This record gives sequence, structure tokens and C-alpha cells, in this order.
Amino acid sequence: MTVLSNAVTRPEHPGRESNARPQVEPNEFLTAVFHTLPNKAQPMLLSVAQDAPQSAWEGWALNPRGVLQLDPQENCYFSIASIRPTGSRYRRRLENAEAVHAIVLDDIGSKVDADRIPLEPSWIVETSPDNCQYGYILRDPIATQEAKRLLNALAASGWTDAGAKSAVHWMRLPFGQNCKPPVIEEWGEPFPVALHHWSPERLYSPHELAQGFRLDLPPDQMENTPQGATKADQMDVCGTHEALCEAAKNIVTDAARRTHDDPTLGRHSEIVRMAH
Repeated sequence: MTVLSNAVTRPEHPGRESNARPQVEPNEFLTAVFHTLPNKAQPMLLSVAQDAPQSAWEGWALNPRGVLQLDPQENCYFSIASIRPTGSRYRRRLENAEAVHAIVLDDIGSKVDADRIPLEPSWIVETSPDNCQYGYILRDPIATQEAKRLLNALAASGWTDAGAKSAVHWMRLPFGQNCKPPVIEEWGEPFPVALHHWSPERLYSPHELAQGFRLDLPPDQMENTPQGATKADQMDVCGTHEALCEAAKNIVTDAARRTHDDPTLGRHSEIVRMAH
């Protein structure tokens, strides 16, 4: 675990060109955040003008041409979750989320004091004047329910804006502009989104984030059952018989969905292990 140090600095004039600022292409950024992708799941991207109709905010799945569709003059976003297809379409819906790959704190600077942040983030993006998003790349992708518990706890403890708790939330890419009217009114023009800190080697587990941000979360809510664990091990991780039953139900539900999409992706062995 790494405590945020004074080495993380920001330009004197946020949003303006700076040779000291990291230069990262969108594809490099997305490859680092989504370093491990579940089968068939893809990151979701969005490039949209502020006055675009609601239908334009759906976004699209990353593909060989996906990044090329990003317009540097528009609002550019990515979802923190990878999304599995429904039929031939990728839709950014919680029920379609396969895993969450990063935890992002929103409105650092305007609503949360940056000096309070105890852990060095994987990236810092300034999204509007003196207002940033701090991203923490997860060492291993986590389930949406686990991400929701962590995000809810972070918001409840005042570490992030309460409006950024969704496990499929759109977050700013280090690319494009903030074209929201209040930002233009303050800045005089669309604000160029700026990457101020880039440490993709900084990877975190949910437990490390919960510990670093001093969240009141039981350890069993922050770690998945290890693959191949015995029933006794699983009981120790889950903590209670009810939690074990809930874990089994989640596996069964996931197994049904997986085998519906692809019969080769069943999870029968896990269910059998939990029964003996």
C-alpha cells in the first residue's frame, strides 16, 4: 500500500498545456485499466456533444476502431465496468456488467479535499477547473455487488461524490473536453480535460482500498472466495451460513446465465465443492 506523497503535483494553470504532464493515448490508458477482461466482455466508451439527444449517450464497445470514434472536441468517457453483449449489442446496464476494473473517486478538489486522500491513485484526471477524478486500478476485476459495497462505503465516508456510486458509471477519459454549460461559463470555453498523474503500476485489491480509506467493511465483504477453497475455507470467508447460501445462489444464477449464453462456461464444479 502506498501513501500519497508530495510528488503528485498539478500544473500551476490547470487545463493548459504543460510539458510536465503525462502524455497517454486513450488506447494505452484503456489497456492499463482493463488489463484483464472476462470472456466476451468489453469496455464501453462514449464521445458526445453536450447538446446531443439522450440516445447519443448509450456509448459503444471498445473494438479495433472504438478509440478512433473519440472526438477530442467532445465529452469523452469510459465505464468502469466491462460489459457483456446481449445478443449482438453491448449496452451499459448494470445487469450486463461482467466485472468492475477500477474504483474512481469523483469531485476531488471541489467536494473532497485532495490533501485528505490517503492512497496514491493510479491516475488523476482534472475534469473541470480545480476538480479531479482519482482512479484506482484493481489488481483483479471484481463483481458489481462487491464494487457497489465499496463505492457506497466510500461515498458514505465522504471520499467521493454520492452521485458517482454506480458500478457502471461513466468516468472521464484523459482526453477530450468538458463541454458542460457551467464549466464553459466559469472557464470561458470548453475545459480541456487533463491527465496530471499516471501510475498504472499502482494496483489495488478491494481490501487494500477499504483499509487505506479506513472504511468500516468486514473483510469477508471485500474478498472473493479463493478458487478451489474447501467448504471450511468458504465458511471462514463468508462468515455465516446465510452468507454461504447467498454466495451459492449467486454462483447458480451466474452459471445459468453463462450456460444460457455459452454451454461451455458452466460452473458446476464450484457448486459441487460448496455442497460437500
